[in-house]
Amino acid sequence: MSLLSLRICANVADHLSESSVEDYHKTAYVPQNLTVVVLGGSLYPEKLLDTISQTTERHIAAAGLARGEHPQDWIRPFVESDSSFYDPIIEKDKTIIVPYADTDTSTGQIIINWVGPRAHDWLTTAALGVLGDYLTGSAHSVLRRKFVEIPEPACAGISFDVTFRDPTIISVDFAAVQKGWLSTLADDVRMVLKCLCRVPVDMKAMKLVLKNQLIALEQTMESKPGVYIQTGVMQGQLYPSQRTVFSSPTDPHWILRHHLRKRERFATQRRILRSRHAQEAFEMDRRRLGRPYERVSRRQIIDLTQTLTIPGVRRYLLERHFITLIGTPTPELVKEHSEKDAARLAKTVRKFGPEGLARLDKDLGKAEKKNDHPPPPSYVEGYPVPDFKKLEWLKVDTGRSNGVGGGRGKFTGKVQRIINSDGPDLPFFVQFDRMSYSLSSLLDPNALFGANR
Repeated sequence: MSLLSLRICANVADHLSESSVEDYHKTAYVPQNLTVVVLGGSLYPEKLLDTISQTTERHIAAAGLARGEHPQDWIRPFVESDSSFYDPIIEKDKTIIVPYADTDTSTGQIIINWVGPRAHDWLTTAALGVLGDYLTGSAHSVLRRKFVEIPEPACAGISFDVTFRDPTIISVDFAAVQKGWLSTLADDVRMVLKCLCRVPVDMKAMKLVLKNQLIALEQTMESKPGVYIQTGVMQGQLYPSQRTVFSSPTDPHWILRHHLRKRERFATQRRILRSRHAQEAFEMDRRRLGRPYERVSRRQIIDLTQTLTIPGVRRYLLERHFITLIGTPTPELVKEHSEKDAARLAKTVRKFGPEGLARLDKDLGKAEKKNDHPPPPSYVEGYPVPDFKKLEWLKVDTGRSNGVGGGRGKFTGKVQRIINSDGPDLPFFVQFDRMSYSLSSLLDPNALFGANR
């Protein structure tokens, strides 16, 4: 977290009390606001959900918290709260100076924020994500070439983010901005964006951006697919789409079946990123889902990307008003915070006295000992060892060379059929094992060489 973000959080914390935090916890952390996400390909999710309903729900009822899916006095956050009825509107450009405690006054931080599209405008949000990579994603991107990769950089780094809210928030963060640029960098960035709208998109750079996004998407699905699924579930539960009609919002089996379709969305997203397969992807979706997708050619995919990018800059980053946060390091705050901490500690010592502090220290020791107590062995030993025959293993298609290898007759898969049709037998042993894997991890230099390559 940046120093500017810490300062903003500190300002919020100054207006919070212990009772307000407790009231929020009682209102938000309730069963009707809970979503259970079950991840794991080898699990039986229906059985796990049955177990939850037979055990956890019973404890919820015993605690007096089983009040139905929507109690009359409960307001669902983000959907029924006051913020859901009033869209954020920035009526004019605004610059806010945010001082933060730091003795190094040579650099600061700038964050520019715009109100973005609605949460479920997936196409526009995806286009803005491509735009963000095009502007800031690499050393050759537009903004980094202008402000970072120069002899005297204006800042150390630039990042582009579309925060998932409803509506979304578009943010461009400039880290370690040189002191002489703090008052002018935001205007200079807008000038660069205006110039960008007057020239064609660099389609070679755009092609590289899409390729990198494809690699990142495939690597996520190979290494931690649960992140992709869980993100979709979280977004759908926080901000339900009006197009989504839940026949029974509290039925865990229905919700599970609904959100596991996110896997199909991943497959479609991957095919769209691979523009040479876009035609087949849209045709497959049309047949499976019955949606009136038009046949889209590779040329149309490229034109769509170019069309979405420039209007995206103009509509969301130029025509809309924005808020600029300028974080300025302030050494005086360092001293002020130190004095406040010292005064707070002295007040606590006076309040409890030596005996009270000793008693609190003893209570804390008891709590730590209780918290660090190891769980009973029965917690682990009570679970039955699963049958390895029920575990899911990688499906491998094996083939061996004929002759010394003796593959013919032992294997009958696709690999072996190719070997059988491929010329004479070999005088040595060769075995081929094939599995379905896109190898996107091998395309990522971090996976190959690590951070210290």
